[in-house]
Amino acid sequence: MKRVLIVSAVALLCSLSIPTSVSAGNLVSETSLVQEDVKYEELKAEELPQKVQTALAKSYSDYAMLKSFIGNDGSYKIILSKPEGNIAVYFNAKGEFVKQEDLAV
Repeated sequence: MKRVLIVSAVALLCSLSIPTSVSAGNLVSETSLVQEDVKYEELKAEELPQKVQTALAKSYSDYAMLKSFIGNDGSYKIILSKPEGNIAVYFNAKGEFVKQEDLAV
C-alpha cells in the first residue's frame, strides 16, 4: 500500500512539473519578441500621418515639437518640449498612441 501511495505521489509531481515548464518556455519566447530594437530615422513633421498629427494637436497642444522619427517597423517617435521638461511620445504604424516617456534634460 505504501508503494502505491509513493508511486502515485511521484506521478502527480511529474505531471505538475510538465505544464509549468511548457508555460515558462512560451513566456520567454513572447518576451523576446517585445524586446526587439527599433532603429529610428528623422522625419519631417509634415510627413507624419494625419492621425498622429491630430493626436498630438489634441493631447499635446501645450508642447513644442522638437523632432519626429520613423522606425524601421513603421512606428513613430516624437520628441516634444515645454519648460517643465521633454517627453518622447510613441505611436504604432497605424498611428495609434503606444506610450509616453519622460526624457532627461
